[in-house]
Amino acid sequence: GQFISKIVGIPIRADINHLIHVMKNTKRLDVDKILACKTRLQVRLLNADTRRKEYFEIPSDFSEGQYFNFVKAAISMRYITRPVNINGARYRDAAWNARADFEHLQHAISSEATDILVIYNRHQQKENTLKFEDLLSRQQDRVFEICPEPKWTLGSYETRADVLKQAAIQ
Repeated sequence: GQFISKIVGIPIRADINHLIHVMKNTKRLDVDKILACKTRLQVRLLNADTRRKEYFEIPSDFSEGQYFNFVKAAISMRYITRPVNINGARYRDAAWNARADFEHLQHAISSEATDILVIYNRHQQKENTLKFEDLLSRQQDRVFEICPEPKWTLGSYETRADVLKQAAIQ
């Protein structure tokens, strides 16, 4: 359901069930098309019981319900929303930091993937991976990166529509 929490005195509202409802009904996400793609979809989640990060590959024979369970876990916010039950264990989004950027890249590079697309949400994420440039440079033929320009000034919690639209067209 809907959870409301306060962090540093700021009320945070997270209605993940509503977001899933919108993706299933209002602005329908075609899960069958996503699962039919040849590209393997992987998700990294935190097992709330063992406190370990785990990677899952989403198989093409997943049901829509199973797919949305993983989506729900991947967008659940620590300390704000409850973990999601998947195969008898509780999962939530794994916290992200500079170390996680490296771990995620390392996981992708050590996989059998022929092409790896890295999409950075912020330019700082790219800067975090520069210290691991040798890891990336050895994989030049299969790693591709998309990174926002440093001059873009989107905040982590930007909600102003005009700012978001301007950043999207830059």
